[in-house]
Amino acid sequence: MTVAQPTFADQSVDILGTWDCIVHDPEFGGTETTTYYSDGTVVSIGEITAQLDTYMKVEVSGAVTGTWQIENGIMSGSLTRMEISMLLLNGNDHTRGPIADSFAKSITSLPPFDDTIMLLDSANLTIRDEDGSMTECTRFVGS
Repeated sequence: MTVAQPTFADQSVDILGTWDCIVHDPEFGGTETTTYYSDGTVVSIGEITAQLDTYMKVEVSGAVTGTWQIENGIMSGSLTRMEISMLLLNGNDHTRGPIADSFAKSITSLPPFDDTIMLLDSANLTIRDEDGSMTECTRFVGS
């Protein structure tokens, strides 16, 4: 049995705008509001919580800026800037200082990404990253 792959008329146009997203991963989870711009930039504002091993809980809020492009159902790009508004390690505030600076630098030093678009229509976007994490989004309608 052959499973049909999703096809999209013009994914680069369909994805433009703002999306409310939930990140699902065995090691971390969070929410983000992500906006894709026609000039190839993306801005994501959100909160992520991760439990690293059994001894370290990381909670981070902030904004990430990057680049994106879509070709044949694959979204590729890179993260170019991170501004941290909150960083807690086991409940201790490290929002300002060398730990936050190092954390932000580690995010923007990640290799470029190639994520698979699983679903894209006028109201829904689902992306699977290279590690298998899923991000499910709904189009932001406004307040």
